[in-house]
Amino acid sequence: MSEETRSDVYAELAAVGPYGVRPGHALITMVEPRPGHEYAYNRWYEDDHYYAGAMAMPWMYAGRRWVATRDLQLLRYPEKSAIAQPVTAGCYLSTYWVTEGRYDDHMKWTVGINKRLNRDGRVYQDRTHVFTAFQDREATVYRDGAAGPRDFHALDHPYAGLVLEVVDSESAEQRAELLEWLRSRHPRNGSRAPRPRW
Repeated sequence: MSEETRSDVYAELAAVGPYGVRPGHALITMVEPRPGHEYAYNRWYEDDHYYAGAMAMPWMYAGRRWVATRDLQLLRYPEKSAIAQPVTAGCYLSTYWVTEGRYDDHMKWTVGINKRLNRDGRVYQDRTHVFTAFQDREATVYRDGAAGPRDFHALDHPYAGLVLEVVDSESAEQRAELLEWLRSRHPRNGSRAPRPRW
């Protein structure tokens, strides 16, 4: 069994590299199943893919799935979105934390396991990826300072909802200015949730 699974390598890999609990990266994915495939898609995602395609991977240590009901989808703006066409597309949102400093290692596993899942017929095809991307963590802003859950708890804490806000700079030169504005002056929405910036 050891030769087949290369188990002897695991202890070696665990002994090197970063292994903190800080979220250094996030996978954010927004998906819309094709009409009529909602039930089958959810059974596949919740019963198989959430684990085999995400949580069982090295360095992905927290994840959570969210549903945007129609009334919430209608709150999205701007109408001409760079993320979703139409802006209401994407009723399922999944978010995952990846350990700081482990993005490259995680991506090697992700590419490998997704090739295997596809080969084994364990990828559900009747869906549209509206938005799927890995993001690097830039900063975390807490409304209440030291009180409340930390950013690394955010996907395990029983929050009732999540707001995904995608903000982009108009140019690479303006990125630093935008990040400073997001860290220090962006209006707070009153939520007690930690607000990692991606």
